[in-house]
Amino acid sequence: MSRSFSDWATWHQMEIFDASKSAWREGEKALIARACRQFGACVPPSPFGPGDDCALLGRGAFLQNVFATSDAVIFGRHFDADAPPRRVGEKLVKRNASDIAAMGAAPKFALLCAICSKDVSADWLDEFCRGAGQCADRLGIKIVGGDMASVPERFFSAHMTLLGDSDFPALLREGARAGDKICVTGALGFSRESGRHLDFEPRIAEGGFLARRSCALSRGAEGASACTDISDGVAADLKNLLSPETCALLYSERIPRAEFGGLRASLERALCDGEDYELLFAWRGEFGPLEREWRGNFECEICEMGKIFDASEFARRFGIPDARQCAREIFVSENGRPPARFSRGGFSH
Repeated sequence: MSRSFSDWATWHQMEIFDASKSAWREGEKALIARACRQFGACVPPSPFGPGDDCALLGRGAFLQNVFATSDAVIFGRHFDADAPPRRVGEKLVKRNASDIAAMGAAPKFALLCAICSKDVSADWLDEFCRGAGQCADRLGIKIVGGDMASVPERFFSAHMTLLGDSDFPALLREGARAGDKICVTGALGFSRESGRHLDFEPRIAEGGFLARRSCALSRGAEGASACTDISDGVAADLKNLLSPETCALLYSERIPRAEFGGLRASLERALCDGEDYELLFAWRGEFGPLEREWRGNFECEICEMGKIFDASEFARRFGIPDARQCAREIFVSENGRPPARFSRGGFSH
């Protein structure tokens, strides 16, 4: 296709760096949506394209569902100079595996690309690669390729594309409805101070369990209706499970909060810190039988911490004049008090 002079003049005048027109000014989600609009017709709808923890690629040779995800670790954002390089390599693998786990799948094959400034120590890079390789091997992942690129100074980032598969239908973010219980694995908050943002374990077996149980919904039985992993914090990630017609009510006293240095995470820290890499899911059915079955299979704790409501019903029940103020919002009730909207955001990557 020919390019007109006016098009060339417009491109020629563009500056790649212009803080007044920052691509990030509306946040990560808006930036992704903007990029997808520019990509055009090549972007399929979720779950086959962007919008969930992974993209569902279709069926593999043995009729499994095949999934793909991509995530990074960036110096100064996801780790600092004090972080052991081996644990940084492990984190890259595990945070990608956590996305695969949230879809109920098992990780299989990875591509690893690194952007590495020329002052990065070869010894540091060796340790990073050992950490990534040993973690991948332990989780059953084969690193089958990738790329290396250099930049001038004091910069390192590594990006992984991970493929996984499952014999069960995809466990999606969408699917939750009013009446479903809001559940979470593990404890929340203090991920940075405790070092858990490096040392966490992706809930692969637990995600597979939830995917198997989600199959029961089609038969009218109890099961998981939606799931995601907590990377940005409950304050951000829970909204991904809500539809425009629903809202979430959390009970403050039920939220499982991490402890560190003799302190228990505050409500804000538990919901906003991010990088917990726990599974956040909606459960349709009674929690008691699920909890008993869970404890017979897994060491990590599980907690019912809230409920999904129809936004209009919620507004009527609690005297909110406009139901639109409730749609896709999170409310918190503390010790039986009337619920208040939780307005804090989550962790920004």
